[in-house]
Amino acid sequence: MDSCYGIRSAPGDRCTPINQTSGLAAKTAKYENCLHVLTAAQKANIPYAAVVTPLDINNGNQTAILNLVWGLISFTWLRDKPGSTATDARKTLLDWVNSRIKDSGPPVIDFCHSWHDGTALCRLLNSFIPNSLSPGKLTQDSTGNLLLVLEKISSVLAILPWIESWEAATAMEPEERCIMTYIGEFYNYGRRHNSASVVVVSPAEEKLRREKAQLELEMRQLQHTQSILKVRANETERMLSPVIKEGFLVKQGKVVKSWKRRWFALKQDGLYYFSNRTDWKPLGAIPLSQIVKIGAAEDTKNSSWIVPAHASPYTFVIKSEQRDLYCTCTCESEMQDWINTINTLLERTRT
Repeated sequence: MDSCYGIRSAPGDRCTPINQTSGLAAKTAKYENCLHVLTAAQKANIPYAAVVTPLDINNGNQTAILNLVWGLISFTWLRDKPGSTATDARKTLLDWVNSRIKDSGPPVIDFCHSWHDGTALCRLLNSFIPNSLSPGKLTQDSTGNLLLVLEKISSVLAILPWIESWEAATAMEPEERCIMTYIGEFYNYGRRHNSASVVVVSPAEEKLRREKAQLELEMRQLQHTQSILKVRANETERMLSPVIKEGFLVKQGKVVKSWKRRWFALKQDGLYYFSNRTDWKPLGAIPLSQIVKIGAAEDTKNSSWIVPAHASPYTFVIKSEQRDLYCTCTCESEMQDWINTINTLLERTRT
């Protein structure tokens, strides 16, 4: 993603191909990849990059992702214009749209309600390929119009819509960045094809374009389906893998240093924790390969580890590459059992 928008990561920061990993390692790789890209984006002064975290991307935080995408788009357009802002990018895009549709009706005034009935999209499509969709085919059904126009755009220009784009456009208060991001694809299409005016194509060429666009759409859908199946397969594999040890522990938060009761499950590849015993999706995990050391918190007071002020006498700490995880038990025997079991598993996997 960084190379697509003209930013570069540090020399040693190469993203890990996800298809070369699986399970917990894949999740860790995704997190690290997002971290590399966000770090590079911050160094390049991409708008919003400093307030988006890898977890926002991994967890599908729509607001954060839209902020970042729009930041990347505005950076792409304005990097050759020192002193410009994202507001300038919005105006540039709006002016560009109106320059294309000026001969087919009134100008659009925003990236919200001007797009709710599909008319503006139809005019924009016809500015690239005339008569692709007759405005006479549009009805009073705004949602139906949008679906019709979006399907036509996908088949003719191979510009695939974000589902949020038409959902947002029909909402009472549409999400402006959704629509701007989608319209930005038209802007990029024009740049790729050097299209300052309309494109006149023969019926045979238009048929070929439609077939190509349909093939690309089917390929993307197939790739999306494969990625979903792979994630589900990994989740199923994790769920079915045997549990070595499990039970409730009280852990300290990574950011907010409060203590919460969580259900922990130790498996062959790592230590998982859940909100409840019956949950299947973990709140977090520590890969076994990243655990550096584990021991009673009392034994670490003279070391570089900082023991939490409110830790109970039966607290142990797992030092990993990600964090220092503090967990408390109800008694010393329970604490020692967790420490010994994890240490035994570590020794077995590293010999």
